[in-house]
Amino acid sequence: MSSSRTARTLRRLLFIGLLVGAAGVYALWARPWAPKPASVVTETVTAGAVSEVLAVNGQIVPSQTADLAAPVAGQIAEILVSEGDKVEKGQVLARLDDTIARAAADQAEAALEAARIGLKEAALARDRAKALGASISAQARDSAQFAYDKAEAQVTQLAAAHDQAVRQLA
Repeated sequence: MSSSRTARTLRRLLFIGLLVGAAGVYALWARPWAPKPASVVTETVTAGAVSEVLAVNGQIVPSQTADLAAPVAGQIAEILVSEGDKVEKGQVLARLDDTIARAAADQAEAALEAARIGLKEAALARDRAKALGASISAQARDSAQFAYDKAEAQVTQLAAAHDQAVRQLA
């Protein structure tokens, strides 16, 4: 009985030795301790229908911007360009309603004409006062001169206002 027991023990040891040897050979071949390269899945791109649409939020910013300002205020009567059009320096982009500016220029012109008539009247009164000489008081002669100077200053002031109104109209 001892020989069968010994034979069994030897078979078991032989089997265990084969298992350990096989595990060692596998370990040398597979190298589980070494880093493995990452597995990458690749696909070939081909033309075809879109199967997925992305909805994203964002903001479009132009490559060039320009700040615009009109020298006078008013309501726009006509827009001559569209968004995205290329424009040149000095090109007219819009026209303003000139009704109010035209009325202001007409009013300034009428006021200037009235002041010019007043200046002529003051010039006549001054000339009469000078012609009368000593027969009228110095105060009356000075008053005529002051009225003329005042009318002349008013013409200058209203001429400047008329020029300004005409420029705004332009």
